[in-house]
Amino acid sequence: INAEYMGGFPIWLPDAGSMALSALMLALCAAIACGWHEYETSYLSHAEREFSDALRPRYATPDCSRMDSRLARRALEKTFWPAVTAHEGLQLSTACPFHSSRDMFEQAEAMIVRESRTKYYCGYCGKAFQSLPYMDAHMERRHSSHTNRVESALCLGRYCDILACELYSEDETDVATFWQRECFAEEQDQLRAICEDLVLHCFADPAHAAVPAVLEASCSHLKCAEPGSGAHLAVIAVVAVCVLIYAGMGAISIYSLFRRWRPWADRPRHAHTD
Repeated sequence: INAEYMGGFPIWLPDAGSMALSALMLALCAAIACGWHEYETSYLSHAEREFSDALRPRYATPDCSRMDSRLARRALEKTFWPAVTAHEGLQLSTACPFHSSRDMFEQAEAMIVRESRTKYYCGYCGKAFQSLPYMDAHMERRHSSHTNRVESALCLGRYCDILACELYSEDETDVATFWQRECFAEEQDQLRAICEDLVLHCFADPAHAAVPAVLEASCSHLKCAEPGSGAHLAVIAVVAVCVLIYAGMGAISIYSLFRRWRPWADRPRHAHTD
């Protein structure tokens, strides 16, 4: 930055270096904003493909988490199943991805005996374990033959994004992380649409009068607490960061100028006449 004088007072003019730096910062901010938009779009596309694949029957695979399936099962027990059982005459189709006959690990899960939070027993062989991860590893190693291997078996853990599995974890950190997460309205709308599509697969008669109540119980949590697009909030945050960066650059430049130029010493002095 160059300092020139006009009427005894300094004015600051940007030099070539400052202008190049400013252009670079603007380009960086634009790249961050565009990159965020691309990330959000690609994430939603990936989520849509993943849940589309989850509708297809799958055998037990290494990417099917027993813990995630357990949390998904708890979520269904608190939301989906109470709404279904509350309405007489509502027939559940075996095509429903949440049907117990399609759950990969339901049989094995029933054989886990919990004495306390730090003590679990295997119902097949009687061995004791101090935590669920060790219990799950034992089930995988020793009793994988009890995994549901029917052609229509599904991994419930694949539905954790739409069932909000974190809310049903015994780890309070997981619950707190869920509520503190950044919420994107577009993402939640798409997940809710997927959730409703899955629930509609559960009934022989999707037009049944009770179906809207089941949809509400199962999918109503898929929304942001406050209206507005998360993408817009992200762009605002990026702009705010850029403004702060420019303000900091300006403050540093002014400080540097005052270090080199002392106005109280360099101002022109007027002669006094008696």
